[in-house]
Amino acid sequence: MTIDENNILFEKAKSRKDGVYSYKGYFWVVKDKRFIAFATSSGDFYERFGMGNVKLGKFDYPIRTKVVQWLREQ
Repeated sequence: MTIDENNILFEKAKSRKDGVYSYKGYFWVVKDKRFIAFATSSGDFYERFGMGNVKLGKFDYPIRTKVVQWLREQ
């Protein structure tokens, strides 16, 4: 994910409810009006920490279902 895409999702999150959304092949997570994590179409899962992204692991298919499960555990 590029810096520009991160910035776009950061701004979009300010007007979204908690949940999982898709954008250009990414599943991204909003919680408390903040962009907190995303998964790539290949299943790599990243969490946002400050100005960077930290890889937490890899999800199997269906990726969206796994991301929603992760969000519920938070």
